[in-house]
Amino acid sequence: MFNAKVSSAFLAPIALTEIAIRNSMNVAICSHLGVPLSEGWHRDVLSDRPRVHLLEQDRGKLQRVLQKLDRNGLTDPTGDDVVGGTSLGLWVSLASEGRSRDREYDYFRLIWQPYLYRAFPNSPDVRNKPKPLRASLREFERLRNRIAHHEYILNMNLPHQMTNILDLAGAVDADLAEYIRSTHSVDKTLRLYRAFIADGVCTL
Repeated sequence: MFNAKVSSAFLAPIALTEIAIRNSMNVAICSHLGVPLSEGWHRDVLSDRPRVHLLEQDRGKLQRVLQKLDRNGLTDPTGDDVVGGTSLGLWVSLASEGRSRDREYDYFRLIWQPYLYRAFPNSPDVRNKPKPLRASLREFERLRNRIAHHEYILNMNLPHQMTNILDLAGAVDADLAEYIRSTHSVDKTLRLYRAFIADGVCTL
């Protein structure tokens, strides 16, 4: 019972933060390539002579999005269509090291340091020290996916998870973080859960 209640309380903070992350990273890439947001950067990445080289697994994620959009009648999707259709995992991957031993796919050197770090303007030293942010993004993705797949989350450090969401939101937009902080119901729901447990009633 409470697993569903707590998961539900996390939904809005996760959704707002994920949208902010996707959009901010999308703006950073489009700005670097000099393409309008309406056009999107996927065309460059999937072209025969891309300026942004992605690992095959990440190119595949984009190609599958386009195939799905095509099946739904969007044969010429906009940048927003593609961003909306991508998985969070793609964006988390773009913030990773890529394949550092292969210079063509060294995400840190070719994508992150030149421009993608700008997606997180309020995160200090993130351009040269991205490891804490990467860890936060992976943790955020893990929580998001567990909730999306209706998995058990009450064995996680949930106050830490909420703090992590606020930190990521704040790294993109301080006002967004403050909005989430003032409106979310995670803390209240966790207090109810603790009180329920204190009464000695077993929950599943």
